[in-house]
Amino acid sequence: MVIQQRVEVSEPFRRAPAQLWQPGEGEMVERPEGLAAPPPLTPPSEADRYVTVDERVENTIGVVFATWPVVDEFGLRFPDQPEAAWFDADDLQTAVDRLRSQAGDMLRPLRIGDTFWVRGFSAESPSDWEALRDITAQARTMAKVAVAVAALGEVRPPVDDATLAAEDEYPGAGEPVSQMPGGPATARPTI
Repeated sequence: MVIQQRVEVSEPFRRAPAQLWQPGEGEMVERPEGLAAPPPLTPPSEADRYVTVDERVENTIGVVFATWPVVDEFGLRFPDQPEAAWFDADDLQTAVDRLRSQAGDMLRPLRIGDTFWVRGFSAESPSDWEALRDITAQARTMAKVAVAVAALGEVRPPVDDATLAAEDEYPGAGEPVSQMPGGPATARPTI
């Protein structure tokens, strides 16, 4: 029997948009006793922004922000180009801490890669932001998936062994495999 690495599938496998991650939907986060769940922000509005801490230079923090992504069969897609804004680190930390405490989230220092769902975003001052949800864990997971998809290409549905066995007839399957020639060009280290 000849084993084939991949069987051609007519249509690549894509998830329905309803099966893709939507922040705030169906997420069960264990909270310490007495800490209430934050009020929901769903569904995202056109004014909501996807904000990521991108850079820190001394006491200034740069964030990249974009309109909230839409979900289609390929996953999260940003309709517009991201933009950048710079804030005083103390001002941004104060605003994020205030909004985190309103949401019942843990207070901690800002880090590169922290990602937020911000309602009422203003590039002028973070103190004008209305609400914030820390979506760093979900954003990192989706980034890992995006890297995997880029490295692997199209994801195809799983194929069982019976399908592989039925599909192992292809041109050249019965031909004998020739042996590699020996000689000085062959990698055979000798001591």
